[in-house]
Amino acid sequence: MASKVSPAYVAVEAGGRLQFKAEGADRWELVPPETPGTFATSSGAYVAPALITEAKVATIRALDAHGNLLGEAVLELKLPELRVVPGQAKLKTGQQQLFKVEPEAYADQVTWTLQPGSPGRLANGGVYTAPEPIVSEQKLVLTATWRTQTASSGITLVNETLARNADRKSTRLNSSH
Repeated sequence: MASKVSPAYVAVEAGGRLQFKAEGADRWELVPPETPGTFATSSGAYVAPALITEAKVATIRALDAHGNLLGEAVLELKLPELRVVPGQAKLKTGQQQLFKVEPEAYADQVTWTLQPGSPGRLANGGVYTAPEPIVSEQKLVLTATWRTQTASSGITLVNETLARNADRKSTRLNSSH
């Protein structure tokens, strides 16, 4: 009778660490052996690679001292969910904002884009520079693309004069009550 391997199924992201266990296990196998990451055949410890570039599924096998199969587990290497940080930015004339992607390990492989016709400048490293001047408030979308995944951030361009006038009107209305 095969013993139960714990955990029986696990999905791991980049850099994740796991310890598989099974009663009576003397050694462990990772199938296929070329699965990315580091696997200790003596202990059943697994460390996912720092960069997972494609989803994979592997089998972890627990074996007794005679090489008999005690049980199996499923290991899934998950692609990370892409995020842009910050998720929102408010900029005035000429200001810059550095946008980053998480996980950071994918930063060198990300393509940054702005919606067509957007004012301002976007550098390859995710640095956006607001235009000079900003005539009216505008909302833009900045997108990071890594392979088939995309993540976005909103940029609001603020005209300082219009914003000050709106603040004055709001203050006058509040003080008249």
